[in-house]
Amino acid sequence: MELSIEYDIYTKNIRGDIMEISNNIKIYLMRHGETDAGNDIFVGITDANLTEKGISQTKQMAKFFIDKPIKEIYSSQLKRAKHTAEIIKEVIYSNTKNDIPLYQCDLLSEMDFGEWEKMNRNDIKEKYKELYKKWEENPSKNTPPKAGAPKNVAKNIARFLDKIYNKFKKDAENGNNIDIIAVSHKTAIRILLCYLDNKDLKYYRDYKINEGDIFEITHANKGWKWKKINTLDII
Repeated sequence: MELSIEYDIYTKNIRGDIMEISNNIKIYLMRHGETDAGNDIFVGITDANLTEKGISQTKQMAKFFIDKPIKEIYSSQLKRAKHTAEIIKEVIYSNTKNDIPLYQCDLLSEMDFGEWEKMNRNDIKEKYKELYKKWEENPSKNTPPKAGAPKNVAKNIARFLDKIYNKFKKDAENGNNIDIIAVSHKTAIRILLCYLDNKDLKYYRDYKINEGDIFEITHANKGWKWKKINTLDII
């Protein structure tokens, strides 16, 4: 695996020196709802707005969290993630009167696509023909000009896991259930899942992430594990 992380984090990849984390800490990592950018425009760090469909999707998915012991909600600083998180907070409050704290955290941000930001996929294929082919074959090695590195996206989300662990480890050790919602983005979530599966990051695009998808991330057997929530049970 090509990723190397040098700082202390509580994941299975820290320099062979692993600390246990209570199973009582659970992170629900969710992709934001549909946006007006569509699927063929590259909008990594570029802002985009939720569509009416995206708002409706989020309201439906938020029902999953109503009976969960949610302690905090996090989102990236980007508008589509912030709006998704705000809707979830509102749905939970309207059903439970539980006013859950909501924070923005740039560790959950999408990957920067550099010169491909705001470009149409077909235009990219024409202007960057050879690079686009190489990117499809190995997006970890062949990144767009001036783009961020996938390994840095993985580092950021790993730091977010560490942040949650350090904040709630005492509560978890005392037997309290800690559920956290984190709203992020397609490529960022793809990279994280690939990383947690201990695969080379060149395979991250093999992971299919739809708008509103929810992934449950827990720690067991000295490593973070994930599973996809069956959204058909919600909607």
